Amino acid sequence: MNQTEDLVVAEVLRVTHELLTSVYRRDTDFYRAHATEDMSAYEWFIAPGRIDGIDFHLHLMNAGGMVGVEEGARVDLLDPRVQIVGAGGDVAVVCFTLLVTYPAPGAEGGKPAFYSDNQTRVLVRDGETWRMVHFHRSPTHA
Repeated sequence: MNQTEDLVVAEVLRVTHELLTSVYRRDTDFYRAHATEDMSAYEWFIAPGRIDGIDFHLHLMNAGGMVGVEEGARVDLLDPRVQIVGAGGDVAVVCFTLLVTYPAPGAEGGKPAFYSDNQTRVLVRDGETWRMVHFHRSPTHA
């Protein structure tokens, strides 16, 4: 990769990390600015099929429906891989294992609990902004 490609990959990883962090921080403004209205998703633990549209996810964020939703949640992208594709290099495919660390409910002394899954996210460049159009989650356990 050349320096320009390195900068694009770094920006895509930053936006992807901030998108995920926005879910756990309930930052619907950031999420709305970096996801398309017609986004699609496969979330194995929520529905057996595809979920279309941003509204479902905004509702879920506002309802606190994600594991570890609180200020103390830590979000890590393990072993990320970014592929920049498309004639203009305006599409990014990001694969990683998500690890969320959060205080275990009812645990004394702040003992941590963990959540993980494997994810693929597809982002497109819209002007100067990378926006998510699709993601797919699958469990990390066998």
